[in-house]
Order: sequence, then C-alpha cells, then structure tokens
Amino acid sequence: MKIKFSPVSLNDLQLLFELHSVSMSEIVAQIFGWDEGRQKAMFCEKFNTMDHFWIILDDTPVGAIRLKEHPGLLEIRSLEIYPQYQKQGIGTALIQNLIQRAHHEKINLFLRSFQINPAIHLFMRMGFKIYDENDTHFMMIYRS
Repeated sequence: MKIKFSPVSLNDLQLLFELHSVSMSEIVAQIFGWDEGRQKAMFCEKFNTMDHFWIILDDTPVGAIRLKEHPGLLEIRSLEIYPQYQKQGIGTALIQNLIQRAHHEKINLFLRSFQINPAIHLFMRMGFKIYDENDTHFMMIYRS
C-alpha cells in the first residue's frame, strides 16, 4: 500500500473540518457532546497549513494527519480517515511508515487519543505504550 502526504491549503479548511466531523463526532459526542459551532471554532483555531497533510492513496484523499516535530520526538496531533476507507489497513500502513521514520531518525513517536477511540487497539498493536492518562485521554509513546 503506497501512501503519500500532500500539503493542505487554507482552501481546504472546510473539507478538513467535514472530515473531522464525520470521523470524530461520535466519539466527541459521547464525552463532551457535539456542538457544531464550538467544534468548528476550536478546529479553526488549531488549523495550521504547516502541520496538516492530506493522506493520499491511489491519487485519492482518504484522510488527513497533523504532525508536529519536537527535538527527539514526532507528535501525531491527529489522524483521521474517512469512514469509507477505515478498516482497510490504511491506518496500519501509515503508522508503520511513521515508525520506520522514527527508527531512521532515532526519535520517538507521541500521540494523545480519546480513551474510547477504537484506534487505541491499533496503536497498542503497533507498539505504542500508554504512559499517562487523564479523564478522557491516553497519552501514548512509541520508543524507537
């Protein structure tokens, strides 16, 4: 499976929010309730074209990822796949790609995920360990 990243632009903001809505609204609603206006305001506040990328498979956008580099660490700030492309190995291939990068660059991977997110099982299967938690999230790390 050949996955590529493509930079986003300011013109993609609405599409990215729609992806966020379809991929995360059920989880967010269970924890906090889903207020469309509030969610959009928070999303727009965090939006940065420098750390957001489309996930491309066979020339088709299948999701988006936000990555932030820190000294010795690559943070996966968000990873969202359109529902019709979930459970097809895209997340696994993407995480494998990031793990290879981490080993090559001798850095660790970090992410924070809702405790009720089904993707927790994927992250743990791929070697991430929970090292901290709060009421809603697990903080996870992959040490290369």
